[in-house]
Amino acid sequence: MRLEIKSLQRRLNVTTIYVTHDQVEAMTMADKIVILSGGEVEQVGSPQDIYHRPVNLFVATFIGSSAMNILTAKGDNNKLYFDTDNVIPMPKISSKIASNASLRVGIRPECIQLSVNKPNDAVAIKIRIGIVEDLGSQRVVHAHLGKQPMLIVTDLYNLNENGEIYIVLPTEEIYLFDATSGLNISHQNISG
Repeated sequence: MRLEIKSLQRRLNVTTIYVTHDQVEAMTMADKIVILSGGEVEQVGSPQDIYHRPVNLFVATFIGSSAMNILTAKGDNNKLYFDTDNVIPMPKISSKIASNASLRVGIRPECIQLSVNKPNDAVAIKIRIGIVEDLGSQRVVHAHLGKQPMLIVTDLYNLNENGEIYIVLPTEEIYLFDATSGLNISHQNISG
């Protein structure tokens, strides 16, 4: 149905307003999306703008399949502290956040890198794998970073449920959200 509607709109060369609660329909059919929550406009933009530059936690978790992982962390001394054992150096955040700030850290499941062995040139965190859903071309890994649940989408095979693996969270793919307001304080993301 999406293809037929989009083809008709293109063929007739008319502006169309299509209302949907289905984010997949919105992403695949729209040139411009208006995201509403509680009757308020949260963000207006192209599908790619909204996906790559969500203005707040609502938009970040609404757009994308699977939804963006949102983890709790503290920011201090250019580092993100997920807990005492899991720290990521983030040299670009010093001007973005206050010392000891409570943050929500977002990263999309498909952006998390997995490694059986600890990479030498990257900051890696060891996690425990929970359930692995095999979808053929990819696997959805249900895991925990400390006590925080997270999803990882990967094309790696031979993942052992209840086993351990290293993850790398590429700093250019991390989004920082204010814990109180939910606003994206990393703008596009910390590399932007």
